[in-house]
Amino acid sequence: MCECESGLDAVCRTGLMDPAEELKQISTWLSEEGLHPDSPQEAQLCLLWRALQRTRTRLSNVTRELETHRSQHLAEMAEVRKSLEQIRIFTEHKDVLAQEIQDENDRLKEQLRRLISLQDAQISEVAKMLYQQGLTELIHSSPSEQVAYLLVERASLLETSEAPEKPTGDGGPAGQVETTAPPLNTSVRQSSHKGAPRHGQSAWKRLLGLHKASQSKHTFIPAEARHLAGQAGHLEKECSRLERDLEEGSRRLAMAHNEIRRLTDELESAHLTQRTYEPELESAQQEVEQLRQEVEKLKKYEMAELRKAKELNDRLDLEIRALRNRVRSLDTEKSSLQHTVLSLQEQLESAEQQQQQQQTGQVQAVELTQVASLRRKAEQLESVLQQQQLVQANQASELAKAQAAKLEQSDQTCRHLQEKLAAQTKKLLEKEELVESLQQQVQRLQAALQQQQQQLGAVQLQADRADELAKSSANELIQSNRTCRDLQNKLGAHVRSLLENESEIRSLRQQLDDAAAKTSTRENSLQDQQLLKHNKADSRPRTDTGCQLEDDTGLQTQPCKEDTVDKERPDYEEVMKTLFSTREECEALKKEICETLQCLDKERSKHHELKEKHKARLCRAKQKFDDETSWRDEKIKSLERELSFCSHTVTKEKELVMSITVENEKLLSERRRLLQQLHEEEHDKKDSNLTASLSKCRVDFLEMENKKLENKIFHMSTQLAVLERSLQNVQSLQFAEELKKISNHLPLFTPLHTSSVTSSERSDIQGSLDAKQTDATPSPHCRTSGPWCRPAEMGYLNLTSTQSRPDQPAPPAALSSSESPRP
Repeated sequence: MCECESGLDAVCRTGLMDPAEELKQISTWLSEEGLHPDSPQEAQLCLLWRALQRTRTRLSNVTRELETHRSQHLAEMAEVRKSLEQIRIFTEHKDVLAQEIQDENDRLKEQLRRLISLQDAQISEVAKMLYQQGLTELIHSSPSEQVAYLLVERASLLETSEAPEKPTGDGGPAGQVETTAPPLNTSVRQSSHKGAPRHGQSAWKRLLGLHKASQSKHTFIPAEARHLAGQAGHLEKECSRLERDLEEGSRRLAMAHNEIRRLTDELESAHLTQRTYEPELESAQQEVEQLRQEVEKLKKYEMAELRKAKELNDRLDLEIRALRNRVRSLDTEKSSLQHTVLSLQEQLESAEQQQQQQQTGQVQAVELTQVASLRRKAEQLESVLQQQQLVQANQASELAKAQAAKLEQSDQTCRHLQEKLAAQTKKLLEKEELVESLQQQVQRLQAALQQQQQQLGAVQLQADRADELAKSSANELIQSNRTCRDLQNKLGAHVRSLLENESEIRSLRQQLDDAAAKTSTRENSLQDQQLLKHNKADSRPRTDTGCQLEDDTGLQTQPCKEDTVDKERPDYEEVMKTLFSTREECEALKKEICETLQCLDKERSKHHELKEKHKARLCRAKQKFDDETSWRDEKIKSLERELSFCSHTVTKEKELVMSITVENEKLLSERRRLLQQLHEEEHDKKDSNLTASLSKCRVDFLEMENKKLENKIFHMSTQLAVLERSLQNVQSLQFAEELKKISNHLPLFTPLHTSSVTSSERSDIQGSLDAKQTDATPSPHCRTSGPWCRPAEMGYLNLTSTQSRPDQPAPPAALSSSESPRP
């Protein structure tokens, strides 16, 4: 606005210029256009006509280009609407997916809360159990530390339980065992009965393997079968330990199985989410490609528009230069016309002076010819000026219309570019938001994949540990089978030795039976003899002395007989001793054999049951281990495939993100460039508006100057008419002077007649001058300017009529009176 006001001030200042300066400017403009200021008017008109034709052709070309640009712009706006609709659909789809992901996150959080609550409940139960057992130190420790502590306690208790077996395994004498066996058995029974509720009460004692009852039973086995019982107890302990290890391995395998299932579920959920995001990523990639193509199209279109705008600016500059040249030519023409007018004025003044000096008829004829030529020149100049004014007015209006159309076109193109830039910025912002959301999703997927890889590593470690445990348990089972076989062989050898001892015992029993039968027969015979002696003593009471003597002799004879019997059986005592010892040994062996047989039966039954259980558990463990290993291998393969696929997708997503970031940078740089171009276009638009306003002001100024020239030409024509009238007046004055001279030569008696004649002649002269005046002004311009001419004419006539004598400065006064009303 300030520039326009300054341009208007400059134009107003130029409007107040002198005519000489304006004529100089016109001459300079014509010289810049390549025309000489003294060139004919036809060359100037041809130049103007050529410029007009050029501007018309340019206008037609510009209108055609405008129509093509409008059609292209409408097509591009339709494409932009389609792309906006697609973006809206994508945003709705993205909102739906975000809602689904939020629901899934809420569900997973709820599951995590449940798992945490279950874990807290388990930890509280374990803490309660530890508090009941007095292990408050382990409450705040980790589960692995608790299990390690319990395993160490179990090993120490097993070592302390195995330590007392060694001195008892060596054993003492058999009598001590026999004497201590019954009360100890009772104590064992009591301790076993007391230990049963404790064993049922505490779960930690089951984990630690405190089998006190079995240890007490094994400690009180007799000396000969004690080693076998110790081996059986050791085998039982090994079997129980293997069972616990198997249970622990199965429990760990179950935990690993659950963990693997959980991880597989998480991987499947991640895979499903990735699958759900794959079409969105593909659609985003396609949309990015479409936007890239649109950006390329817009680049091409904007480059073409910029080229066209530059061409238009160049054309406008050329036209402005042509207008400036035209204005300069008009200024030069105006200056030349002013020069011509001045020369005409000078010629008129010189003609007046010559008329006043010479006052001859020849000079009058020359002046009349000059005046006629001047009139013709003035008429020609008026017609040329009118034509030039019409042409300039038409050209100025057409140029103003063309510049207005071009300005409107440039405004529309700038608006379209601004709208396109706004749409592109919106698209870029939306794309940036999509890229940020996709980057966040990729980061989440990467974090989930890392967690799953860590969990898979932990599961693999657990699986390796389970494999190692299974291998160790298998080795221990093989060793236990070997020990069982060795123990079975030892039991078979012991059974054979026991059978040999039984056969020897049977033979000894037969010998004892035979000896007992003989002793019984002898005792019976001795008893019979004693009875006979008693009977004889009863039958002979009278002969006491003789009987006594006989008894004494009988008694003496009886030991003698016994001595003879003893002498006959010298090894009888030894046999009796052996009998007593064999009886004791037999009873002890019977007891030991019964106990060993009972223990063997129990151990065999237990061993068979444990063997069957162990075989069943081994079969189950092997089957489960094979199933778990096969399932684990398959799962590991599937997880590896999924990991490779996820890594491939992650690399693709990274590449996509990189390409999107590069494309965003390109679009931002393109946006900056387009904004700069828009700024340049706005600047050019302001310059073109300024030049158009200046050209418009210049055209107005030229119109004003043309009006001034018209007025000046009109005043010149009026001055020419006044000069003609002054010439006529001069001629009439000369004629009156001649008449006066003639009248002086006439007689004095006819004064009234002469005065009447002179008055009639003056009236005739005035009529002839009026007729000449009507003949001398036949042009339409003078007809139209008749009311302007009459006041000056009447004023001049009044002045001439009031003067009685010839006055030389009358024409200049008339000129001054005619020039005074000029604007």
